[in-house]
Amino acid sequence: MDNTIVITVILSKDDSNDLDISLAKNYKVQDIKDKLLSQGYTYTGFENFEFSGFKKDKSVVLVSEIPSEEGKTQVKVTVE
Repeated sequence: MDNTIVITVILSKDDSNDLDISLAKNYKVQDIKDKLLSQGYTYTGFENFEFSGFKKDKSVVLVSEIPSEEGKTQVKVTVE
């Protein structure tokens, strides 16, 4: 299960749409960040001492810096 991706859609009462994505240990955090930058996202800094933030147009992506105890990396996506 080292290549597993779990995507959870978070229902919201406002106009935003949220996804919570958990990636198994075979996914490298730096590769995810590099891919976001290559797709035109701008690094917005470190958030809550846990996540690196990236923004493009109306979407925000937060990538966890520290994997969970199970080795999973969390990625949060919000689109306004």
